[in-house]
Order: sequence, then structure tokens, then C-alpha cells
Amino acid sequence: MLRLIRLFVTLAVAGVHCAPHMSVAETLTIGTMNQGIRAQMKIYEPFAAYVEEEMRGTAVTNVRLMVVSSADQMADAIKRNEVDIFIDSPLVAGKVAKMSGAQPFLRRHQETAGPYFSVILAHVNSGIATLDDLEGKTIAFSEPESSAGFLLPAHIIVQHGLRLREKLNQTQVAEEGEVNFVFSSHDKNTIFLIASQRVDAAATNLDAFQALRAARPGEYRVIASSAKFPRQVLLHRESLNPDTLSDVRSVLLGMQESEEGRNVLKKLQNTSAFDDFPDGRNRLFERINKILSDLEKAGIQ
Repeated sequence: MLRLIRLFVTLAVAGVHCAPHMSVAETLTIGTMNQGIRAQMKIYEPFAAYVEEEMRGTAVTNVRLMVVSSADQMADAIKRNEVDIFIDSPLVAGKVAKMSGAQPFLRRHQETAGPYFSVILAHVNSGIATLDDLEGKTIAFSEPESSAGFLLPAHIIVQHGLRLREKLNQTQVAEEGEVNFVFSSHDKNTIFLIASQRVDAAATNLDAFQALRAARPGEYRVIASSAKFPRQVLLHRESLNPDTLSDVRSVLLGMQESEEGRNVLKKLQNTSAFDDFPDGRNRLFERINKILSDLEKAGIQ
């Protein structure tokens, strides 16, 4: 029976750290981000258990998880050598890489899901048909640490020459050249907000939009789409032992070759494989860093 995986959760409370500082000589720590800690545990535990079992015979004897709620916390954990491997959506991974020095080395691939991108949508009767029509309106994003739910669509809007301003109360009116926005905390909530006409437009991933379109065919249209990216990116801390990195890489790349590995991948949000960046990691991260730089210039961190 596989050893029980120990979960270390860093709470989103200033000054609270539940994982001790360590040198990770025999323990590999996989980091991930989510507000729903228990749900994230359930998703990642079979994957971590599989990696631990497959790493037998290497220097790694234990694999554990660390779940945090922000990019800042994850970057700090990587810099303290408390996280060895980090998995998240591309722009969030880019933020963490810039803050921590972590290096990209693989992507998490979903063959049946297609590329990952964001859409901005509005009701067909809303009077919003182009990005220009967003001026003075309110758009719903999911959460600040979301590639498709915030960073990618925010980049579309600011690159179009509009300013984004968070709506802090119901009476706030967007000024000329501005678009008000609210955070919904989850893509499902974003869809609810636009479906119930509480906002004028919404930004979400393609999966959520397709679910809305299936439930209400013909009622909503896409007014803009972002560039396409891998679903998720894997980073490793810069100081990770090269032999350990090589062993982890071999385990992950080989998962799709066995029935057990494929079953574990499926449990990991229908992953089909871990693979290399087809056009090289540098080309991908040049695009990611350009978007992050544009957002920073627009006052969006």
C-alpha cells in the first residue's frame, strides 16, 4: 500500500506557514494553488502517490503536496526551497517564475480539451458587440490568480486602449475610457452573474462558455478571444538537484505508457500526458512575460 501523502497547506493569512523550511534531500514537494484546499487535495493525491511509488530507487523517498492560495505565497515557498515542482496555468506560472526564479520544464497536456484560452462574452441583446462597446460597462472576472478568468482577458482589454477599474460598490460609474470589473471567485459564478444580468459582460475559459451556450443556445456571443496556451505548465525550483529533476521528468513523461499511469492522469483533471513544449519553453515564456509586462504597465499585478 502506498504511503500516506502528507499535505502541507500554507494558509492565506499573513505570517502563517504550515510547512517548515527544509533542504528537500529525500522529499519531493509538489506545489499547487487553489482557494478550495480540500478539493485540490482530492485531485492531486493520487498523482503524488503515483510519483512517490515510481521514484522508489532514487534519492526521493517521500512525495508531498503544498497547497497555497496566491502566487506570492508560492513564489516565497519556492525561494525557501519548500516547493520543488509547481503546476499551474501558464500566466500564473509565469508570475511565479518571475518572482521565484523557478524554471519551466514540462507542460500538462489534455489531448481532448484542445488549447487553453479565454473568451469575453456578452448577451446578444446587450448592445455589446465589440471591445469598444465595453466602455462604461461592467465585466465579471473569476479571480486575480486566474489565467483565463482574469489575466488573459484583462490583457485583451488594456491592449485595446481601455482602462480597467475594480468596482467596489453598486453606485460606482465607469469614467470615459474605463471598464468596471468585479471578481466572482469562480468561473461558475462568473457565468451566473452574466446569465442573471448582474454584469454586462464576462470573461471565462472556453469550457465554461460552451456549457453556457449549450444551456442557452444563441443567447451569448464571443466579442474577443485571447491567444492560445498550454493548459498548465510545470516549473521546478532553480536549485533542485539535477539528478532528482531528471528522475521526476522521466516519471512524468512515462506516465502515459502504462495503464496505471494513464488512470492517474485521467484523475488529474483528465490529463492525457506530460510533455515537452513543442516550440520550446523560451518562445512560450517570451509570450507570457510580454503579457505580464503589459499588465504591469497598466497597473495590474
